Amino acid sequence: ELKLLEIAKDTNMQVSIIRPALVYGPNAKGNLRLILLGIKQGWFPPLPEVGNKRSMIHIDDLVRAILFIFDNDNTNGEIFIATDGLAYSSRQIYNGMCKAAGKKIPKWSVPKFIFDILSLLNQNIKYKVHKLLGEEYYSSRKLESLGFKANKTLENINETSY
Repeated sequence: ELKLLEIAKDTNMQVSIIRPALVYGPNAKGNLRLILLGIKQGWFPPLPEVGNKRSMIHIDDLVRAILFIFDNDNTNGEIFIATDGLAYSSRQIYNGMCKAAGKKIPKWSVPKFIFDILSLLNQNIKYKVHKLLGEEYYSSRKLESLGFKANKTLENINETSY
């Protein structure tokens, strides 16, 4: 990124960097898809509320952000973080995915200490627990200050949004 910005300074090339938060949408790959599959099939356990903060953006809004930056004269040489502007806990994401999958949201959850114990088994499990319950919150204020606002949030999505 820094090298691209340096090249842009020395040439007439226009460069803007976009760092998206966790991207979700139809046919998404990765962990969100696995979690949604697990929720649909009934094997993914209800996550505890640990008060962590995570950022997300729907693929439709990421595309809109890219086009917005492309069309804006004030974005050259800048780095932007793209999110929907909200902070979600892992449990809120789990609940949203249950809702999107048409599944009842469980009133119980696996206690956090179970995840803590599992984290002690090996580094790979510790890493996965951190990815699941850790912090990954980013501010998109810079992009929002130019007038961009995401249209989709976890609360207003449905199964086709995943």
